[in-house]
Amino acid sequence: MAVRTFDPQPIYMNVLPTPVEWAVDGRVPEYGITCFLGKPGSFKTFATIDAACCMATGLDCWGQKVGPPRKVIYIAADAGRGAQLRIIAWIISHLDALKAAGIELVEDAQGRKSLPKLLLYPAAVNLHGLPPHGSAEVAAAIADIEAKGLKADVLCVDTLFHSSLGAKLTLPEELLPILGELQNLMDALGAKTCLLVHHTTKEGEEYFGTVAFLATIEALIVFKAKPEDKTVVTVSCVRIREGDAFAPFEINLQKVTVKTEPDKFGRAEQETLAVVPGTAPAAQRPSKKEEELDFQEMVLAIHLRNCATAAQWLAKMIEVMPRKKNKTTGEMMPGMSERTFYRNLAVIVERGHVVLPTDPQGGTYSIVGGPWAGIQPGSVFGFGPVAPAETTANCHPYKGVAVSGSGFADGVHCQSTAKALPNENGSGSSQGSEEGKEPTSPGVEALRQTAELFEKAKARAEASVKVPKPVEVKKPEL
Repeated sequence: MAVRTFDPQPIYMNVLPTPVEWAVDGRVPEYGITCFLGKPGSFKTFATIDAACCMATGLDCWGQKVGPPRKVIYIAADAGRGAQLRIIAWIISHLDALKAAGIELVEDAQGRKSLPKLLLYPAAVNLHGLPPHGSAEVAAAIADIEAKGLKADVLCVDTLFHSSLGAKLTLPEELLPILGELQNLMDALGAKTCLLVHHTTKEGEEYFGTVAFLATIEALIVFKAKPEDKTVVTVSCVRIREGDAFAPFEINLQKVTVKTEPDKFGRAEQETLAVVPGTAPAAQRPSKKEEELDFQEMVLAIHLRNCATAAQWLAKMIEVMPRKKNKTTGEMMPGMSERTFYRNLAVIVERGHVVLPTDPQGGTYSIVGGPWAGIQPGSVFGFGPVAPAETTANCHPYKGVAVSGSGFADGVHCQSTAKALPNENGSGSSQGSEEGKEPTSPGVEALRQTAELFEKAKARAEASVKVPKPVEVKKPEL
């Protein structure tokens, strides 16, 4: 275990701070633990091997730069033999890319060839061990690391389940020591980056374990295989501590035949998969959850003039969201539940798109980040005069809107004194032009663009609701 000293230091404003560094640019942070999450069969191990091999060779990973080659140690706790086969498949599929980059395989005295900076440990190291003694297997591994002088920049552990035997991952008092032992292993190797492969719950929507897991790791990346095409994997981001979650994209896998020693049936080759090399993934359509989050932000920014309490915001969401049919009872239900609303709100707050008021229930919210930022609270679609100070006393302090000394006390909805919206001829608005001519002011153009975005969002939401077809009942013949 590395020895740390408690030595607080001042922050100098005239000294440039350390930038946020990336192991895979914009995808995997350089420092800390990044979790690769997915259900069994989601190809998360293939993606982890791809990322590990790319970092070991310096090849681009998922269309992003990884920097110079780094030493990588891969602990295949789940299936050591399978990992060996899959790494060889990756090398075979990337031989041309490696040759083009001038990267040669290293050859030992026995003529065996391998990637120059990748080592595989085909067994588990159990991280579970309660204080004060900790994990005996980690202590033994650290002793071997020190005796052999092993060093690595990146540590991959596949999977958390197989590396924490006997632990209850739903209990913070058992999960946190496991992550602490993982950090001890990283410190012994000198590794800054860790890829930790983990499983979802049975439903496949969230990670298995306590919320302490999400609070500890640096990033959470989810892998889902497409049901209609098992060689296409959708990659999405739930959280990155030091940045915005990247847009979902797809990676493709291809079949690779690997020669093996003859098995008992005489077969001397085996087929497996590897990530297709050299293709930068195209950004995909946002997931349903991302569209829902975007729609919720839009409702606050547009419908509620970017100023509303949580209760007002929820009521408006229920009003504008298409209703859903309960599959069990057949009853029509609100398109968004209160639970979903507040879960989404927590994500929006964490992303910095709204600032949490002093009073989360009675205080008012305004969008201050993301695609819907820039609309002044209390104004009409972001342009026109802002309401007087006495009507905006409880609005969010954004773009010069006044706030009372008591802060967000009663959450009164902001009233706008903005002039009437222009009609087709531009009349009824100071933003219009001469009669009969199309208005050309930036404000009107912004309104049109916003209205188009709203209609598209509304159409997407309505399209997601399936209306049952009427059943035709035939009259019996007499």
